[in-house]
Amino acid sequence: MRRAPLMSTALLGAACLMGLPATSAFAADAEVAPRHVNPGEPITIFVSCDRVSGDIPSGITASSQAFTKESVQLARVMGQDETDEAAGPAYRGKAQLAPAASFSEDGPHAVERFSDWGVNGDCPGGELWTASFTVDRGEPAGPPRTGVGGSFGGPNTAAMAGGAALLLATAGGVVCWKRRADGGACSQ
Repeated sequence: MRRAPLMSTALLGAACLMGLPATSAFAADAEVAPRHVNPGEPITIFVSCDRVSGDIPSGITASSQAFTKESVQLARVMGQDETDEAAGPAYRGKAQLAPAASFSEDGPHAVERFSDWGVNGDCPGGELWTASFTVDRGEPAGPPRTGVGGSFGGPNTAAMAGGAALLLATAGGVVCWKRRADGGACSQ
C-alpha cells in the first residue's frame, strides 16, 4: 500500500522539475569600477567567464542604458598561462557614461540624485553576467544644509556687526582686568 503514494509523489516531483525553464549554469563574475560615478565619466568593466571548449572570442559585448552608446565591446584579457585552461576567459573594457542631461528628474526615465544602473552581457559559454553602479548627478542646488545655524549662507551684516561688538567688548574687558591687576581703575 505504501508503494503507490511514494511512486505518485516521485512522478509528481519529476513532472514539476521538468516544467522548470532551463537556465545557464552559473552567472559569471562581473565588476564595475568605480562603483559610484558622475555623468559623463568613464567606467571600467571586468568580466570573468567560466571555461569554454573550442574557440574563445576576442571580445564580448557589454550593454547599459546609462552608456553614451548603449553597448561597448570588452576585449579579452589573457590569463597567466595564455590558454585560459585553468580558468575561463576574462574580458575588460571602458564605457563612457551619458552626459548629465540624460540623468534628469524630468522626462520618461526620471531619476533621483543617486540612481542605480546595471550593465550586462553574455559570456562565450552562454552564462549571463551583470554588474551594477551608482550615478551621482552632482551637488544639490543651493547652499549645503548643515543643521541649525548653518555657516554656509551668504554674508549676514547683522551677524557680522554683532560679532564685532562682542570682540570689542571682550578686548575692553581684558584691558580693564589688566589695569585692575596693576592697581589702576578701569574708567577714567
